[in-house]
Amino acid sequence: MKETFAQIAKEAKADDTLVVTLIGHGTFDGVEYKFNLPGPDVTAKELSMWMLPVPAKRQLIVNTTSASGGSLADLRQDGRTVITATKSGTEKLSTVFPRYWLEALRDPQADADKNDVLSALEAYRYAESKTTKYYETNKRLATEHPLIADTASAQGYRTPDATKGEAMVAMRMPVLVFGNLQNAARTP
Repeated sequence: MKETFAQIAKEAKADDTLVVTLIGHGTFDGVEYKFNLPGPDVTAKELSMWMLPVPAKRQLIVNTTSASGGSLADLRQDGRTVITATKSGTEKLSTVFPRYWLEALRDPQADADKNDVLSALEAYRYAESKTTKYYETNKRLATEHPLIADTASAQGYRTPDATKGEAMVAMRMPVLVFGNLQNAARTP
């Protein structure tokens, strides 16, 4: 994984957008978050350090794992938006948030302002809303509470308020292009 980020750092340009999505299992021991892999697990600190040399000014990490909230403090940085499926490292059960994050990438309805560009904030709001409804509809105690942070100082917001300047970077970060813009991007 470290080698992959080194290669990305060599090839990326400042005007690129880097999107890293972690799907699987995560753990938190009260001090350190780890993304579970075959072999040595990757800590949030390691991941953050590997991303530092990448010149892309817009960076997005979507950590959909259990205990992902435990990674937020280490991953936050100016110019980087971090989305977690859980509010802390102590929410350790399997998450449904990844299902709805992926659904947001396929569903044009996630593009709330209908400008044919799905922003990180729009995808987050779609997935967070669907996650909340999942627990309500199934009459289950919510075991995950997604958060979004897009500055080094943001502690993470469950429902960011743009009038307070929350998630303004995420609002302008494109994740996907739909409709006519998507067709235009495919045509030279």
